[in-house]
Amino acid sequence: MKATNNRSIKAYEQQDAQNRTYILVDRETGVNYLLTGFMASSGVSCTGMTVLQDTDGDPIVTPIEE
Repeated sequence: MKATNNRSIKAYEQQDAQNRTYILVDRETGVNYLLTGFMASSGVSCTGMTVLQDTDGDPIVTPIEE
C-alpha cells in the first residue's frame, strides 16, 4: 500500500481519461474508504467518498502494520 498523507494509505488506484477511483485505508482505524471522481460533460469535476461495507453493513477494516 502506498502512503497518501499522514492519515491514509492508498490501497488501490484505477484511472482512465476522465475517471479516478481509489481505496484509502485510515492509518489509525484501518477503515476502508472508496473515493471516486470524474469530469462531468458540463466540465464540472465531481467527487464522492464513502465507507466500504461488508455484506452485514459493517465497515471493512484492514489491519495496519507499521
